[in-house]
Amino acid sequence: MILINKQIKSFFNKKILYILSFAIACTTSTSVKSNPLDYKIWVAAESHESFPNANYISNYGIRSAGFQAKKDINKNISSQIAINILSNNKIAIDESFLEVKNGNALFGFGKINRNWSFSPNTSLILSKNARPAESIYFALGKKNKPSDQLILRKIPWSFEIFNSSLSTSQKIKNPMMLGMRAVIEPVHNLKFEFIKTSQWGGDQQNNNSSSLFAALLGNTNDSKHSDINQLAGFGLSFLSKVEKIPLRFYAQFVGEDEAGSLPSCYMSLVGSEMEFQEKKLFSKIGLEFIDTRIDTSSHGYCGPNTAYNNGKYSYDNHGRVLGDKIDTEGKSINLWATVKISEITSINYSIMNVTINDANWNNHRLSSSKTDGWLANIEALWKINDINIRGNINYQNFSLDTAGFKEGISLKINTEYIF
Repeated sequence: MILINKQIKSFFNKKILYILSFAIACTTSTSVKSNPLDYKIWVAAESHESFPNANYISNYGIRSAGFQAKKDINKNISSQIAINILSNNKIAIDESFLEVKNGNALFGFGKINRNWSFSPNTSLILSKNARPAESIYFALGKKNKPSDQLILRKIPWSFEIFNSSLSTSQKIKNPMMLGMRAVIEPVHNLKFEFIKTSQWGGDQQNNNSSSLFAALLGNTNDSKHSDINQLAGFGLSFLSKVEKIPLRFYAQFVGEDEAGSLPSCYMSLVGSEMEFQEKKLFSKIGLEFIDTRIDTSSHGYCGPNTAYNNGKYSYDNHGRVLGDKIDTEGKSINLWATVKISEITSINYSIMNVTINDANWNNHRLSSSKTDGWLANIEALWKINDINIRGNINYQNFSLDTAGFKEGISLKINTEYIF
């Protein structure tokens, strides 16, 4: 039996693969109409690492710098190489990929960020909190075509599936994660999503096609595949107008456990945002509530610390949880706003109240004890010709000892030059 995990691990361990893929895209036959190369260099600095409170999240820590080049060929092939030099002198290739399109279908491999949610900030199941993992992915979708006569053919929809290899030092090492997301809009401005992730395989685990099929479709509470860790759920988004002002409501509910082939032990995310056309005080304002605390269920399988925890697998990549940044046993209320001052200047504000590790669990990824506190953030973005400058002032009145997020003021700056 072919060991899929070993193949993927060997496939991605050679960073030169991304460079070769980019080179192939750049040297594609001159007979093919091609767009010019796009380059970007950037440098980021931070006084000290703080709990992420802004919509923009840097995965690279306190200090980093990078170079990125992208090549598009006739809208069918896209390739990007990104070289990130981290503060620990290591090199990462996050946001490097090769993609091939054919009509509404897309196939690719690489390390790309995903935010599987209708929230503009985060997701309960797969967010940008952790660094992106190496993945092979396929996406398919259909936009609305009013000329179609059949009702089903008028409905916009999309589907994405990937299989990735995670980097974690806890529990099972080198596990894989399979993810699927379907989005449908049966009524204009009303969208639904159905999402699922399955952690499977890894060192000294079953990495064969039978395990892959179980991660994809099987009931993993039974038989020899019971070690597979699945999260699944659904979400919705509804856009309406209140006195001609666009108002959108959204929600997401994700189950950590499975009962009767359906999700159970739910986490929840609910929010709303309002966009103002006349941009007086705010361009956009939003309110979001997240709760990853799970009560003990009647069958006894749920309870404190259930979210993002499993007896075999750790739901993280490079030490950060793949879901929302508050991790297990947390809650947050986030009020945020955006002001677009001009075409080149915008400001983001946010204030958040959080509870971290509500169950006082010693092995929590963020804090060894329960912590409550407030965070305030002001972020300014300037676009001057080909230069983007993002400045950030963040204040938090608490510390998280395990993650190393300290109380006080943190200053951040990120400068990008696009040429």
